[in-house]
Amino acid sequence: MDAFHLRLDRPCDLNKREGVEERNFFKEHVVKHVILEHAPRLFIWILVPLTIIDTLILGFDFASYVSSMPVLVLMVSAALVGVIPESGPHLVFLMLYSRGLIPLSVLIVSTLSQDGHGLLPLLSHSVKDTAYVQLLTTGFSLVVGVLLYFLGF
Repeated sequence: MDAFHLRLDRPCDLNKREGVEERNFFKEHVVKHVILEHAPRLFIWILVPLTIIDTLILGFDFASYVSSMPVLVLMVSAALVGVIPESGPHLVFLMLYSRGLIPLSVLIVSTLSQDGHGLLPLLSHSVKDTAYVQLLTTGFSLVVGVLLYFLGF
C-alpha cells in the first residue's frame, strides 16, 4: 500500500470529536456530521453537473452532438464515467436520457457501472480488489447495455 500512499484503517473524524456519546448520536452524527458537513457538498455536487449539462444542451447545441454519436461510443463513455467513485457524474446521463438524447440502454450502462461512494471503503482496504470489482461492474454493465440495445432499448 505504500506505493499508493493510502492510509489504512483511518477512523471517521466523528470519533475525534470530544463528548460523542450514544445518547448524543443523533445530534452529533446526523445533524453535525451528515447534515452540516455532507449535505452542502452533495447539494453542490448535484447542482453543478445539472447546470453544466443544461447549459451545454441549451447553449451549445450539445443535443445534436450527442445524438449524432454512435450508441456503442455512448455506452463505453457511460461505463468509463461509472469508474469515477462518485455518483454525481451519473446525473449527466440521467439528464441526457430525460431529454430524449440517449437511449435507455446507455442510461442502464451508466447506472450499473456506477458504484458511487460504495467502493471507497474497499479502496482503503485493497486497491487490487477495488480494481477487480470495477472491472466486473464495468464489464457487466456493457454486456447488459449491448443486449438491451440489440433488443431495441
